[in-house]
Amino acid sequence: MATYTTTAGVGGILPEQYGALIVEPVQAASVAIQVSEFVPTDNVTFHVPLMTEDVSASWVAEGAEIPQDDPVFAEDEVTPKKLAALTVISRA
Repeated sequence: MATYTTTAGVGGILPEQYGALIVEPVQAASVAIQVSEFVPTDNVTFHVPLMTEDVSASWVAEGAEIPQDDPVFAEDEVTPKKLAALTVISRA
């Protein structure tokens, strides 16, 4: 039985060819994917903008000047991780 650690020489089962058949039903049934957002990236770190303080609203008298307020933003740096499993498929 041959074991492949790369995609070279496995032209019949490349991800592009079996993705719709195998990956999409698994993603649809995955609780983790349903409650999260998938963000593909090739970077070592990923920066997520965060609004740390919202604008405040208040009642204003008719004709009075409306006070200006701005939201406060920050940034969270995320290091992507990979969760993986390997299943050996053979013809035997």
